[in-house]
Amino acid sequence: MKTFRLKSSLWLTLTFALCVQAQAASAKALRFVYFQGFLSCTLSNRAPVQKFLEVSKNHPDARVYWGCFDGGFVQHAQDWHERFFLYTIEPNGQWSEPLEMNARTAPQEIALMIRKELRELEGKPSFDNTDAKLMDVFVAGHSHGGWMAMRTAYHIGLVERAQIQQVLTIDPVSFDLCHSSWFPVSAVQNTFRWWGEPHDCHRAPRDLEPIAPFIASAAGNRWVNIYENTMPYLSSGPMKGAPINKIYYSQTNFDWFTAHRAILLDETTWKNFYHALESSAYAAADDEQSDQEQAPGPQGSGAPAEQTAHNQ
Repeated sequence: MKTFRLKSSLWLTLTFALCVQAQAASAKALRFVYFQGFLSCTLSNRAPVQKFLEVSKNHPDARVYWGCFDGGFVQHAQDWHERFFLYTIEPNGQWSEPLEMNARTAPQEIALMIRKELRELEGKPSFDNTDAKLMDVFVAGHSHGGWMAMRTAYHIGLVERAQIQQVLTIDPVSFDLCHSSWFPVSAVQNTFRWWGEPHDCHRAPRDLEPIAPFIASAAGNRWVNIYENTMPYLSSGPMKGAPINKIYYSQTNFDWFTAHRAILLDETTWKNFYHALESSAYAAADDEQSDQEQAPGPQGSGAPAEQTAHNQ
């Protein structure tokens, strides 16, 4: 009887271990790439980061890439721009030292980081290498960070074994076409809208319109662009090529002095994004729909070459 009990106990232990291993083998790595705009290193909204850390604390492989602008200026290619920093944050809440980067090249560099991480995952038995996608990626950005988010989603979409699960752009404006020094001109032009086309500080990034359809495809059309049109010198608009465009505030019901920042802090802005994030983190398993909506690879994908106002 003692031998039987011992064997039964051993059998139950082995069965439990195999179940845990099978669950882990089907898990995907999880990444949250989040960019904020001007002065965001201090005037930041870290609630989305905390939410990600909360829902991914038991995930086998999760990480945040958080980018912000500190308000200082550096010169890039004969043009002054805000200084940009990138942090990595682990599920245990540990923050890395800030990495100063060129905001124009940061999206490509982050995609290369993710590609390197995927290569490391391919050799781990805890991840199912039979799955075409080994990593779920969520991308979000506000203001200039929205421009960064679009370009980063484009480059991650070219990484074959990464699946973009959600893209959220919040009142995005072009980093190349809208500088803070242009705000007075933007305010005047917005006052007299009969001048024609809106100023680039009052519209979504038109320099990224050529790559927008590819971003939407890479994200399985799970790209939501949310904007406001009340702030007199800085706001966004519908993004051509984004599957979903939403206006949350109008001139009749919102404080126009704070609208551009307030839309970032509003919980309703993040509601659906959080829901998708929780679903991916808690499932920690293959998403059959995502596998059917694979992002095109770099070869034969038909992805347009990225062109911005800076390199055109």
